[in-house]
Amino acid sequence: MKILLVDDHPVVLDGMSKMLASVLPADEIRTASSVANCKLVARDYLPSLVILDLRLPDGSGLDVCRFLKSEFPNVKVLLFSGSPGIVQKRDLDKSGADGWLSKNSPAEAIVEAIQTVSDGGTYFPDSDATIKHSNDEIYISPREKEVLALIAEGLVNKEIADKLFISVTTVDSHRKNLLLKFNVSNTAALIAESFKRGYLELK
Repeated sequence: MKILLVDDHPVVLDGMSKMLASVLPADEIRTASSVANCKLVARDYLPSLVILDLRLPDGSGLDVCRFLKSEFPNVKVLLFSGSPGIVQKRDLDKSGADGWLSKNSPAEAIVEAIQTVSDGGTYFPDSDATIKHSNDEIYISPREKEVLALIAEGLVNKEIADKLFISVTTVDSHRKNLLLKFNVSNTAALIAESFKRGYLELK
């Protein structure tokens, strides 16, 4: 198996390369850090599997996936990301991706995904919080639900942190993730969208 890893973070490339080399019989693992670099390496290397970051500095992984599938019909592509709630399942389907991984996936899940797509299957775990499914349902964790409810009550990050016994930094992270998941840019829009979708109810 010839694997091409595409990510703009050297730490991710190094860690993933070492992990895969230790558990898979890959002929060789090559890396790329941008869309342009990926296309060059793919044309030269002709990989059988590409593990591709959704967000690259010079383009979208979805667009790269479509390019790879067009240029190399037999290549298998696994898209992956570390950001929650940022991709629609239908967009993954349109890209031709064979599977999806969260960067937080354990090594066992990554190996399972690779083996599944290599055998001709697809890998889109229903429980993955990074995927918005085709019915537009947005997954939010129990803690995010708590933070969302308190945001709707008008509490600021410090007040939420004190109430939930977590750090302000953690609250800020949850708030940013919620904005990203609901595809909104401010708190007012987040609250409005949450009520509209039924994640908040009037008391």
